[in-house]
Amino acid sequence: MSERPPNRPAGPRAPGWRHAAGALALISLLSAVGWLCLGLPAFMEARAARAALAAGRLDDATTRIDRWLRARPGDAEAWFLKARVDLGRADAGEALRAISRARSLGYPDGPTRQIEGIALARSGQAAAAEPLLRQAMDASTGPNPEVARELARIYLNSYRIEAATPVLSRWAREAPDDPTPHLWQVEVDRRSLASPQVIIDRYREALARDPGLEEARLGLADALRSDHRLAEAREVYEAYLRRHPESPAALLGLGLIAAEQGDDDEAADHLRKAAGLDPDDPQVLAELAAVALRRGDLEGALASLDEAIRRCPQDFELLYRRGLVLDRLGRPDQAARDRVLADRLRADQDRIKELRDRLVRSPLDPQVRFEVASWMMANGHEEEGLRWAEQTARDRPDHAPTCRLLADYFDRRGQADLGNFYRFLARSGTEPDPPRP
Repeated sequence: MSERPPNRPAGPRAPGWRHAAGALALISLLSAVGWLCLGLPAFMEARAARAALAAGRLDDATTRIDRWLRARPGDAEAWFLKARVDLGRADAGEALRAISRARSLGYPDGPTRQIEGIALARSGQAAAAEPLLRQAMDASTGPNPEVARELARIYLNSYRIEAATPVLSRWAREAPDDPTPHLWQVEVDRRSLASPQVIIDRYREALARDPGLEEARLGLADALRSDHRLAEAREVYEAYLRRHPESPAALLGLGLIAAEQGDDDEAADHLRKAAGLDPDDPQVLAELAAVALRRGDLEGALASLDEAIRRCPQDFELLYRRGLVLDRLGRPDQAARDRVLADRLRADQDRIKELRDRLVRSPLDPQVRFEVASWMMANGHEEEGLRWAEQTARDRPDHAPTCRLLADYFDRRGQADLGNFYRFLARSGTEPDPPRP
């Protein structure tokens, strides 16, 4: 007969043991109930936050997420959803901070990189955003319009037409009710010199998805007029004008149609109304000058051209036209000055076209982008040129000419710290290869 351990009674378990087990069970139950009571507010706020975000109620989502984070400050999903709300509020900087916190707390890498890419793109950091967006686009198995939008925008802004086209095509295919990719494709078509019919079809695709896109309707009218489908264009312009009776663009379009059809009285009527609504539009003034010239009113034509050139002094065609009028008015010296200036501006335009063509062929070539930025900054487009130069320097900080251009710009602005920074980059950078003979 085996021995029992000392002090352990034989037979059934003692009542004292049952009391101890019951106490432990009660404590465990109370602990679980206590955890649920502490976690329930966060659970309820999380569910409400997800619903609010899905419905686009950003204010409600913000309130819910703030409460959720007060209850559970280390919740990775709460920080991830906060980043999405911040993007919805166009606060890319705050979205970047929130998504960094979500990643540090263990939120999955794929979704956080996607949000980071979108936020970087919207904060102007295209070079850092692009690989993240490209990765998200490649990994996506369903519609992803936010990623497509930002990736396409990066490609279009950098003239990478060939790269933008498949992104827009996939976006249109995966989001068949969204008109935006069709509208953005118009920009691609224009840069690639597509036929008017292609552009007409794009606008009609967009309008089929959203008939309320008034800008697209006006674009359709312009494309129809460019294709000399004047009756169709007139119908669209007139319908637009009924909804927007003070649209100078629609009045200009109707004026151009009337002029092409040989009705100068109707053309002048539409154009004068357009000029009254937008007196600074040089195209309206130029068309009024053309009507006056056809009527033999040389002084009237000259007055309109003077006003147009005052508003757009870089337009060489306006200068050529004024030179012709001045010749007919017996002012050959003034006409000759206009022709000399027009020739110089035409050469500038030829240079722009050359740069644009090179940019389309080699959109990532830093030397081409530098030349574009340099031309813009020297020809009255300083802000746009600065944007190109800064983007080039971000992508290729080793491109010495771009860094020198920026150093000189910031020196002129009295920003010595930035001037010295870019000068340092220029000294340590590389020079472009000399052009081939």
